[in-house]
Amino acid sequence: MLHLATVELTRSEHLVKTNVVTRQDHDTKANAVAVAAARVASSLAAVRTAELNLDYCSIRSPIEGRAGQRLVDLGNVVQANNNQTLLVIQRLDPIYADFTIAESDLSEVQRNMSRGPLKVQVWLPEPSAEVRTGELTFVDNAVQDATGTVKLRATLSNADQLFWPGRFVRVRLILSTIKGAVLVPVEAVQASARGPFVYVIGPDLKADLRPVSTGQRHGDLVVVSRGVKADERVVTVGHLAIMPGGKVRLDGPRPSPSPSSTASPSSSRRPSPPGGRATPAPGKSHP
Repeated sequence: MLHLATVELTRSEHLVKTNVVTRQDHDTKANAVAVAAARVASSLAAVRTAELNLDYCSIRSPIEGRAGQRLVDLGNVVQANNNQTLLVIQRLDPIYADFTIAESDLSEVQRNMSRGPLKVQVWLPEPSAEVRTGELTFVDNAVQDATGTVKLRATLSNADQLFWPGRFVRVRLILSTIKGAVLVPVEAVQASARGPFVYVIGPDLKADLRPVSTGQRHGDLVVVSRGVKADERVVTVGHLAIMPGGKVRLDGPRPSPSPSSTASPSSSRRPSPPGGRATPAPGKSHP
């Protein structure tokens, strides 16, 4: 209809110039073109409305992830805007690892964050588990009153779905690296009224009481910044039976390097506790 009205209007424009048709007939044809164009626009709007209504018949997830068990079955009545969840979609890649630190360690974490992004190592509590490295992406804005801890979150790649939402994981937050650090077994460090100390075994098999300054713990080892040198031997058991300057007996031959003191090229400092939870970025679909 619009095409025919346009053709008649074009023909009328040539005829009205020679007074073959009246001006009124020409105006009538021009109005017919406008009416036809309006009807076309109205029809296009109706098509768009139908497409939109058809799109409402499908529910699409705003994220890519894995769908869990459906919470409604075929034939159940659902209504819009009633906050009824149809199913939960978990995003597995990337994945979040949530963990906590003591509030006393928060200042050190903030100081190191000001120098750049912090790395986080995450692994499963299994023998020979692969360690994955992510990045600290979130620090909570308040300390939990009940526990005195602060919630942190690391984001890491999980393309092979090694980590699963809700599964327990081990977390190590790396603040800095200490070059040439000396580490000793945790059980070698004893406490006294004057501070921590260790018994160092000399070449004559005599025990020497050494006050030490300890740093962060690294697994079953602890960093000693003062008091013990690399390759020195320290006592790990039987402290109550030892006196400063007294003779000690070694159980078994001395391995190389020393059994109870370790010189490490670097040690990772971590104030975080040993565990956390792998959590996804959840998405919920609503009717």
